[in-house]
Amino acid sequence: MKSYVVQTEGHDVRLVIAERDRPKPGPKEVLVRLGAMSLNYHDKAVIRGDIPTAEGRVPMSDGAGTVVAIGTSVTQWREGDRVLSTFFPDWADGTINIAKRRSVAGDTKDGVAAEYVVLPELSVTRQPDGGSHAQASTWDCCIV
Repeated sequence: MKSYVVQTEGHDVRLVIAERDRPKPGPKEVLVRLGAMSLNYHDKAVIRGDIPTAEGRVPMSDGAGTVVAIGTSVTQWREGDRVLSTFFPDWADGTINIAKRRSVAGDTKDGVAAEYVVLPELSVTRQPDGGSHAQASTWDCCIV
């Protein structure tokens, strides 16, 4: 499977396409085939090196796609469901706090710039009916 990854050489930061194994969902995780992703200002800052991230990090926080496999104990999703990622994957409910803001896809953990991504069951939300993956990929950041 193809994936974009952040690569640094000295002070230069760039994106390269890497071949990786297709991931498999673990317990309470879903495998999503990405249909689209959208670039927001935070993603641009990571890609430019303005926000430091780990070498080999998969960037991009906002994506939409289709669930193609589910791990054990998943209760909210089925194969074929259309979903979108969430900017703060650890903020499933309640008031935002430091602990829930600490994790950001494409920054502190791998993002969605790949053909397939594994995401925690609570880190995706259903796409509204009638829109395309491209449209839905922009909703994540603008809704939050």
